[in-house]
Amino acid sequence: MKRHNILPIRKMIISVIIIFCEVTKLTAQTDSLIKRSQFLFPDFSMSVVKLKTGETIIANMNYNTITQKMTFSQNGALTDLNKPEAVDTILLQNKKFIFYKNAFLEILVNARVSLYIQHKNDFKSSGRPGAYGTTSHTLGPTSVSTLYSENKAYDLNVPENFSVVPSPFYWVRINNVMHRIDSERQFLKLFPKNGEEIKQFINKSDINIKKQEDLLRLVKYCNDLIG
Repeated sequence: MKRHNILPIRKMIISVIIIFCEVTKLTAQTDSLIKRSQFLFPDFSMSVVKLKTGETIIANMNYNTITQKMTFSQNGALTDLNKPEAVDTILLQNKKFIFYKNAFLEILVNARVSLYIQHKNDFKSSGRPGAYGTTSHTLGPTSVSTLYSENKAYDLNVPENFSVVPSPFYWVRINNVMHRIDSERQFLKLFPKNGEEIKQFINKSDINIKKQEDLLRLVKYCNDLIG
């Protein structure tokens, strides 16, 4: 076969190999997202852990929204942060977290009225056939034990027939006291002197207390209001 005929064939083979590698890479990334769907971020990343002692630790981390644990990845093994109460703040994916009540909260607003989100997911079963053709669903941490053994060796796969359902909590800190906010009524109770003004703002601005962007607007208004 002449050389000028061989070159196009070689180029075609190389192109096929490149395409195959890219498809394989994309598939691997997609699989990674599926397997790690209980984690807050798609991938583990280098993070800064500031301790209350003033020390700083750099580690490859992610946040498990099911177990509510900060998780390290090292040499292919995953393990939880051992003493979260010793942590001052964690900078993870350009977001800042603090430890509070057995979970890590992301700081959304740091002011006189501060706002935090507790990233939390639950497992929800895809359902089992019930009586008269109905389908039953299970929502909650009932399958958390399948994620890890006593030595903290995680199984990154979400259990079969289960999906991950977001169920975040919001917290407001005012006068150095933390309050979990689940309703507009709970929020208004925090401001007995300005409740009517805040209620008018909520109605006028069509604030939904369950939406992060609305809650951010509301907290900004409260900070402006009370100085």
